[in-house]
Formats: sequence, C-alpha cells, structure tokens
Amino acid sequence: MLKELLKNDIIKYTKLQDRDAVNILKLVVNDVNMYYLKYGTESDDKKIKAVIKNFIHKSEESYTEYKKAGRSDLAEKEKYEKAILSSYL
Repeated sequence: MLKELLKNDIIKYTKLQDRDAVNILKLVVNDVNMYYLKYGTESDDKKIKAVIKNFIHKSEESYTEYKKAGRSDLAEKEKYEKAILSSYL
C-alpha cells in the first residue's frame, strides 16, 4: 500500500537527513490521516494519489511565484519536493 511506502520513505529520508523530503512526506501522510479522521475509512491508493497530486499542484504554483519574485532558493526547494512526490504517482 502506498501509505506504508510513504511511511517507510520518511524513515529512509530521516536517516539520510533530508529534511525537505521528510517534511513534504509528513504533510502528505498527515493529510491522509485527516481523511481517515474525517470520513472514518482508510484511504486507498487512489485517494492517496489524489492528495499527492494536490501537493504537486501547490508546488508548481509556488515554484512559479518564487521564480517571479526572484527567490530561486525557494523555487528550487519546491522543484525538489515536486520531484519527490512525482515518484509516487
């Protein structure tokens, strides 16, 4: 299941000390858990992928805005997070 893969990857990225990857994956898992609390049912892979797509869309928007503002450091962070999330689709 995708949820277990996300949790295992959080551990993997924590050991690698990749804070950006850990943070974005924790946000995704948190949204999946919120879905469970709200609807009382486990999220299947399809719903988890929808959550991930939503995060990717937000990252794309943020990337564009940061580029416009001349904040290439933050734009690159968003690009990196999008690459991580895209690997789960």
